[in-house]
Amino acid sequence: MFTSPPHHQPRHGDSNAVSLRRRNRRSRGQSVAEFALLLPVMLAFLGLTIDFARVFQAWITMESATRDAAEYAATGGSSSSDALTKAKKTICLQSQNIPGFQRSTATSPNDVEQCASPTVTIVSYNLSETAAGASHEHPIGTVTVRSSLPFHPLFAYPFLTQNGTWTVITEATFSIAQGRS
Repeated sequence: MFTSPPHHQPRHGDSNAVSLRRRNRRSRGQSVAEFALLLPVMLAFLGLTIDFARVFQAWITMESATRDAAEYAATGGSSSSDALTKAKKTICLQSQNIPGFQRSTATSPNDVEQCASPTVTIVSYNLSETAAGASHEHPIGTVTVRSSLPFHPLFAYPFLTQNGTWTVITEATFSIAQGRS
């Protein structure tokens, strides 16, 4: 008849059992120490990934808004100041949902669609009746719009930000013969 070998029950003073328990405790302690060292690095990478996604989304929105503002200002702008008003209105309306947007504190009814941030400037404005394809009734309007938005990331990265801020800058130019359907 076959019998299984008796199990060796470690006694309280058995040195093999004690050394095995010490190794297990050391191994657990080493794992906890490694995790404690790597956790801040992993969290920094996670935060950086989230911030880059947020700034990319803000940049895409600003790029689109600036392009639309240049088109709107070139299509109907009668002067540089009129083009600036149209560009600000367009960019402020389209950028309301991105981080860094700030409403204007002005209370004038004309400033309802204005914003304090992003900043909008007209780099160049030209309305020409003598350019190729232009006429007195359909002058060619060319406008270059620049917008800038201060973006505050979740963390102030020492080598990637200036005073804890990234600045998103976009610029677009548009030309069109005004007054044509």
